[in-house]
Amino acid sequence: MNILDFGAKRGAFCGDAIQRAIDAAAAQGGGRVSVPAGEYETASLILRSNVELHLEAGAVLRFVDDFDAYPVVNIRWEGYEQPCHRPLVYAKNEVNVALTGLGTLEGQGQKWWTAFRAKTLSAARPCAVCFEDCTRVRMSDFVVRNSPSWTIHPVRCENVTIDKLTITNPFDSPNTDGIDPESCRNVRITGCHIDVGDDCIAVKAGTEDALENVPCENIAITGCTMVHGHGGVVLGSEMSGGIRRVSIAGCVFDGTDRGIRIKSRRGRGGAVEDVSVTGVVMNDVLCPLVVNLMYFCGKDGKLPIVSDPNAQPVTERTPHVRRIRMADIVVTNAKSAAACLYGLPEAPLEDISIVNTQIHLTEDAPSFPVMNAVQQPVTLAGLTAGHPVTLVMPEDAPAMRQESLLRLGAQIIHTPAQAGLAGARALAKATAAEKGWYYMDWLNNDDNPTYHRRVTGPALVRSIAREGSSIVDCIVIGVGSGGTITGVGETVKAWTNDVRIVAVEPYESQALSSGLTGSHGIPDIGFGLVPGNYNSYVVDNIAAVTTADSVRAAQRVLRTDAIPASPSAGAALHAAAQLIANGKSRSALAVFSARQNIL
Repeated sequence: MNILDFGAKRGAFCGDAIQRAIDAAAAQGGGRVSVPAGEYETASLILRSNVELHLEAGAVLRFVDDFDAYPVVNIRWEGYEQPCHRPLVYAKNEVNVALTGLGTLEGQGQKWWTAFRAKTLSAARPCAVCFEDCTRVRMSDFVVRNSPSWTIHPVRCENVTIDKLTITNPFDSPNTDGIDPESCRNVRITGCHIDVGDDCIAVKAGTEDALENVPCENIAITGCTMVHGHGGVVLGSEMSGGIRRVSIAGCVFDGTDRGIRIKSRRGRGGAVEDVSVTGVVMNDVLCPLVVNLMYFCGKDGKLPIVSDPNAQPVTERTPHVRRIRMADIVVTNAKSAAACLYGLPEAPLEDISIVNTQIHLTEDAPSFPVMNAVQQPVTLAGLTAGHPVTLVMPEDAPAMRQESLLRLGAQIIHTPAQAGLAGARALAKATAAEKGWYYMDWLNNDDNPTYHRRVTGPALVRSIAREGSSIVDCIVIGVGSGGTITGVGETVKAWTNDVRIVAVEPYESQALSSGLTGSHGIPDIGFGLVPGNYNSYVVDNIAAVTTADSVRAAQRVLRTDAIPASPSAGAALHAAAQLIANGKSRSALAVFSARQNIL
């Protein structure tokens, strides 16, 4: 059947016509519904048993970004049943369903991502393709772009084949996983190319809040290429039903944050077991293997028990990881550590082997694992001195940073996200006064700029000085606590006035230049206030950089120069590049701190 025979027209909305064709094929016992070359607008489509929706080469299904076109249904997402907008392509309780062909599904996710960040959605975003409780599912050859959330999501399905898909979502698109089989049995993923804004492939088995705990088992992933993304193949963190018998072979990971990642926490339960990884090539990953059973995730991830270093009673909600085998692996340019393995004192990791494997670190790779790459100096200093460290931060602080701090032994107290940094500082000060603790007011502590006056500033002067003059005409620094720009600026100005000091702040929160503040997505700078450490007299200019430009600059330098820069570092890099591009600088130097060197 051809959708044109049911009233579809190229360049027009054809959702009703396409659905009529699918329903007609199902009514006659099944068959192929063909979408010929051309572009067709549509809303959510429902596949039926024994029906193959075939996208011919050059065919594009463009899903409208009208939220009302995707009715809210109760569906599994993020590990439990909840109200979600119906997926772009959806099937439930069907048998022998297929989505094939060389065409394209265009998800038009930008409007969804914007609404998600603004927290204006009343239900979760739709997946691009979701099959629930289906048997004999086949997907092959097509392209998926710009998914509103997870891209391919089979749930409680059996006998699933996913072959030669191309999945591309922007690197900064939130929660746009590539392929996420959840509580499925007998899944084969072969020859796919995945470049997304979150995990490339994530094997899941529900959370403790799911209506039932169903394992995900017999998963084969072969010959896939995974580019960028937070993880190549990830097991968890939704693993309450258990994940077992997973084979990963002949895959390539290029530029993913992590290669193989297993993650969960106390309270989630389940086991990841019998995982085989063979013949995998990784390049430019931060860490090839990460296992972490103290992962900060879910609504209970903030509970003190999650990060308690003391052994807890073993219950059905204690997660386990065992029998993980890695062999014949080649890793080049790993940027953090060869492996990072964290179990629980009451549930140690069991039977993990890495054999016949070559791992080459970059020359400047840090000595600490990737999970600690964003560690706070105050935490390390406290632990080194034998003092407990309690940190107060907004509940929406980057999860990776919180996880790292918890692993270092810090205790974290959360404040409401809407209270921002001011709310966190107020609670920290009040708590310290109540308990008699030492309060470190890091935004007004002169030890901060003093360090940069003594160390960072002189080092920079030595590096840029040539025969009494400077090889750069401006130095660009993002402003967080204000210590770096003050210390460096004072040192440079004491040497010469021929070098301009440029402060960088988020465009969305310009406390330094205008006093107008707002939310933004650049951690480490732009706290919505002028820090006490900040010396405005050494600052010649202030540059405001958008979150989007900061992220793009960070990603660009990661791809071109293998420097894992964070968005805050990207802000400084973008500002420096703009000064040169606009003719306002002949040679600009961007400076960012060590904690800003990891995405």
